[in-house]
Amino acid sequence: MTFQTSTQPAAAPLQALLAEAQHIPPAALHEARAAIARLAQMAGLDVLAPVEPALLPPKTIETEIGGLPVWKARRLQAHIDANLDAVICNTELARLTNLSVSYFGRAFRKTFGQSAHAYVMGRRVALAQNLIGQAEQSLADIALTCGFADQAHMTRVFGKLTGVTPHRWRRMRGQVLQ
Repeated sequence: MTFQTSTQPAAAPLQALLAEAQHIPPAALHEARAAIARLAQMAGLDVLAPVEPALLPPKTIETEIGGLPVWKARRLQAHIDANLDAVICNTELARLTNLSVSYFGRAFRKTFGQSAHAYVMGRRVALAQNLIGQAEQSLADIALTCGFADQAHMTRVFGKLTGVTPHRWRRMRGQVLQ
């Protein structure tokens, strides 16, 4: 995260606190970064944040008791990334790992630190951020490409995970579609 101070002199201590907070590894890093970005905006700081929750490299996959084996976790990651434009349900993912749906849900959460649905939505937002950064498509087209039902659905999920709307995210990076 990069912070640019506005004309407020009292922003320096807050900026230092925010810079320090980004190095604390919380359980849900994407939620913490979104909260930091909102806090910075409330304090009058311009935030240029890589608010890509799922663009962050997935945590190192390690086998824990009750979690997925590494090879199954990698297989799931590859399948999810290859099928982001389609409907991905837990029954399909559980079938890939040869587990019951209920056990799969617990094992996925133990391995990835979030539910399968949250992980898929995070990957979709990451793909949307990448496509928005290219500034070649409309937001409605990007939403459909990423597997969202429509632009409104993408805007809700994108805003929840990043703290800003897709349009604002594009404008913050100086990209405007002509």
